Amino acid sequence: MIRIHGAPGDTINVGEPLVVFEVPDDTAGIVGTVPKDDAPKRRVRLSAVLDED
Repeated sequence: MIRIHGAPGDTINVGEPLVVFEVPDDTAGIVGTVPKDDAPKRRVRLSAVLDED
């Protein structure tokens, strides 16, 4: 590990760096996979009921 951004208790905003690692050039790359969100299998139709005053 090269650098940690922030200290314990600090707030790190989404998209800002958290940790920087040093790895050999021949092993650098994306590790793991991003889960794929499947489309919902069921559809629901909602109707608004308007109150008449």
